Amino acid sequence: MNVLLSFYYSLPKLENRFLIYKAFIRGIAKVIKLYLDWWYPIFLNKKGSKPSLNENSGKPENEKVIASLTSFPARIKYTFISIECLLRQSVKPDRIILWLAEEQFPNKTSDLPENLVKLTDRGLEIKFCEDLRSHKKYYYSLSNNPKNKVIMFDDDLYYHKDIVKHLIEHSKKHPKYITASRVHKMKFKDAELLPYRNWTHNYQTNEPGLNLLHTSGNGTLIPTKEILDDILFDKSLILDLSPNSDDVWWKINLIRLGIKVSVFNKYNRDPVTVKSTHQNSLVSSNTFKGGKDLQIKNTANHFGIKFKKDKHSL
Repeated sequence: MNVLLSFYYSLPKLENRFLIYKAFIRGIAKVIKLYLDWWYPIFLNKKGSKPSLNENSGKPENEKVIASLTSFPARIKYTFISIECLLRQSVKPDRIILWLAEEQFPNKTSDLPENLVKLTDRGLEIKFCEDLRSHKKYYYSLSNNPKNKVIMFDDDLYYHKDIVKHLIEHSKKHPKYITASRVHKMKFKDAELLPYRNWTHNYQTNEPGLNLLHTSGNGTLIPTKEILDDILFDKSLILDLSPNSDDVWWKINLIRLGIKVSVFNKYNRDPVTVKSTHQNSLVSSNTFKGGKDLQIKNTANHFGIKFKKDKHSL
């Protein structure tokens, strides 16, 4: 798997220059996806090494790393695949926590696939909580472990074995910033913010910026909750202003707080998705039906943020 992902991510990142090349890259991703969807479950079912997390690492709290993600009933069948990728990292997180809504899984682990529950023997923690939709992937891990580093992941992607290592290493260069593996650049016309679908997606840059929106589930490292404030964790505001996009909620609040996003460019490309899980995501309604734009508008208006490129230096 990692050989294929390494090949995919090593291809020149010219998608934003040539539409034909963009189509070519998407074709490569589709072929890799089809192969991994067939081969990886077979590989996981074979007898052999079953990596586990290291216990009692003895690290100081500010050096501990939590891989945090969430899921829901329509995608839970294949969630174990993304978690297997995290268990098999070259540098393992200290904890992997899967947050699930109590109302969606009323019988707790009895409602979950056996191949997912079995991963608790190797270090996975499954916790049940109030439903904050996609915001569950960060909210409780950061709230309960304010000094730890938290890396947000999705439940429907294939991850390269070095992504945790690379995010940790890159974050050391910018310890007070958010470290992302994939970003989109906000675009303006006549100093006005353009719709989300017109931003520069998978933007390649070595400069941290307020104008970079991290796509959280691709792998996004939060260095500590202590650089944030309580407003970002206000449940009523989250569900009122940006219920379906944790990315938007974070972006507007990071602008409000003046916290930049830095990107490790190797993985800054459309991700390789697991099975048909991405069909059960918010991508369509958020991106193609304007859902993200509405949430950007509502959240920015609430905080009095006016998107003028010259004024905010975005």
